[in-house]
Amino acid sequence: MKLKTILLILNLLICTSASAVELTNKEKALKVVENYALATACHTTFEKTEDNNFGTPNTENIYVSYTTIDNVYLGMNKYFILWGGYDGCSIAATGQNYTYNLTEIEYSEFANRYVITSANIIGQVKDEPFFSLANISSFKEIDMDTYELYLYMFNSKDLDHKTDTLKESAKAGYYRILLTRDSQSDIDNAFKVIEKNRIGE
Repeated sequence: MKLKTILLILNLLICTSASAVELTNKEKALKVVENYALATACHTTFEKTEDNNFGTPNTENIYVSYTTIDNVYLGMNKYFILWGGYDGCSIAATGQNYTYNLTEIEYSEFANRYVITSANIIGQVKDEPFFSLANISSFKEIDMDTYELYLYMFNSKDLDHKTDTLKESAKAGYYRILLTRDSQSDIDNAFKVIEKNRIGE
């Protein structure tokens, strides 16, 4: 075999290998948000810990404890990525609760890279005290101000009103809800429910 032919074959093998490991758009977006999370929070769902069984979460839990490619949702020319952590690493100083974020990220032609456009697109949901981003199993952008979510939620019947905590017998229901932006709220990224259906009833 001629040297020129051998070099051509080696070049093809190298190019094939490089393309095989090239990150997908989802993976690129996920990596940007992971870097952001690790730079702004502690004990994040990007880190393998005892809490998330070192990257293999307990499937019986209803909340997201470890962020993977499955938590990257495609929107209209953008991605939404669900993750959690102690914001600002202020665990001991403020006693702040663990928070979850649905981060919006899109590709910028000007910057030639993925850019975070909103750290958390859903700040509050009106009249839904049991709503939590932690319990989302599916997310879809309907339009710029409307989202469809499938998630687990408790309701007022699950609450012990004497202690203001969930009853031991409480079991979360599975819901499909439609959210739209609450234009009358003074809170950034506030939403309200326009449709709510419990699945399996």
